Amino acid sequence: MQGLMLLVITILVSVSSFTLHAQQTLTIALDPQEVTIPTKDNFPLMADYFAGDSKSAGVLLLHGCSNSRQVFTDLGKTLAQHNMHALALDYRGYGASVSEKFSQRSIKQQAQDIIGYQAEMMKITMFWNGDVFAAHQYLADKISKNRGISVIAIDCAIEQAVALAERMRINALVALTPQMSEMDKERYKNLLDFPVYFIASTHSTDSYNTADELFKWNGDKNSKFQSIKGDRSAYSILRRYPEIAQDIAIWLKTKSLDGRQ
Repeated sequence: MQGLMLLVITILVSVSSFTLHAQQTLTIALDPQEVTIPTKDNFPLMADYFAGDSKSAGVLLLHGCSNSRQVFTDLGKTLAQHNMHALALDYRGYGASVSEKFSQRSIKQQAQDIIGYQAEMMKITMFWNGDVFAAHQYLADKISKNRGISVIAIDCAIEQAVALAERMRINALVALTPQMSEMDKERYKNLLDFPVYFIASTHSTDSYNTADELFKWNGDKNSKFQSIKGDRSAYSILRRYPEIAQDIAIWLKTKSLDGRQ
């Protein structure tokens, strides 16, 4: 009897140790790896890479004009939990992708007025389309070749998402509280239809109206629109409603299995 009890205890300890090791391994796997993305002008773009399954699709995460890639830490882990590869980029001039020449914070501190600020920022944003393309190519080398890449864009980043979609086919787009000029809306409307998941706060009037207009224009049957009560920002929505992050991941994973390339 003592021998049997000892055997049972040994098995339980072994199972507990295995479970703990598995949990620790999963946590380590979900933690992002900081990577450097090379550009044509040799500027080092910094990004967080969340590794997925070897046969899974990729998701490119583009932050808004008032934050950095850190806004995507939890969402990136959620995507990795669903076996997708995710790359959260710091735009040139933001987060860790800064230099003496390219720094949104320095420009804001030194600007005398809004006109001066916008003029200096244009010297940075003119690189963004090329930088996003470089990030896309970096992610493309990590994923299964027949799965393709989707994009999640916050606020002003929808402009870069549209520019990327003009350049190449993307699986799907998640537009969180989109901010777009009339010209960018027309560029979007000229794209071939593809699945778009719009998310907007009802009291953020411009963003909500943009999402509503473009959702109604989009002809893909898999597109969807989710409205959130109040005037929450994209970051606030992701932080307040973790179930939305899960829904985004499941929706994107479904789109990656539809055979789009």
